[in-house]
Amino acid sequence: MSTLLYAHNKDGAPVPAKYLEIDGRIIHDAPGKPYDAKGVSMMKTCFLSLLAMLLLGSVASARDPVMVEDRLVCEDTEVWVFTTCTFDPTLPVASPCIEQHFLFANENEKMPRRIPASGRLREVYGAHGVKMGKQLDALAKDWACLKGHDNESFVVIGCSTGGNCPRCEWYDIFDLRGRRLASSKIPEWAGKKEERRINDAFDRKYDALGLPVPWPNSSFGWFRIFEHPYKPE
Repeated sequence: MSTLLYAHNKDGAPVPAKYLEIDGRIIHDAPGKPYDAKGVSMMKTCFLSLLAMLLLGSVASARDPVMVEDRLVCEDTEVWVFTTCTFDPTLPVASPCIEQHFLFANENEKMPRRIPASGRLREVYGAHGVKMGKQLDALAKDWACLKGHDNESFVVIGCSTGGNCPRCEWYDIFDLRGRRLASSKIPEWAGKKEERRINDAFDRKYDALGLPVPWPNSSFGWFRIFEHPYKPE
């Protein structure tokens, strides 16, 4: 049986997006094509500039927001990320993004768990203080399925503001039921002492779970968010 979930356009009206529901689990019916090695390498090279355009884009789009999805399979769990952005056909990437969330669909759970991403909607101002609308101040960008102690798997998701600073990037660790076990995100108000405490707590949890050391950069895959939905094949 199929069901409809909804994104929202710029006027706040619901825009249906078709999903497939199997045994009480909601699975998207149009998974994206994986990037080839060349595409992944190119994305890594220009990631920060692309993400900055996504988060700080100021070009008004002629189209309504579009939801872009991607999927990660980790043991008996499918993790979906859904990112809603506006797209300008003249630009190679999205600009800007207004919503992002995850669905953890575990075989042992009757219904998937919906998890909001870390980015928050903030008012963006252009020249002369003109309001440009609300945009996410950060985006989840990549993820990995990593093995820990006793062969147990965990999902690690990376987030970024698009900047190049110690607090501009962080990681969240989830179990396969979508429960957040640790985060290295530093709040804006935190001083150096609190920053060290958060980083130390994240490192201790990472080590306690038996996750790979050194940090497994090659295990992470980038999201499909950079694939323009209106770009010709």
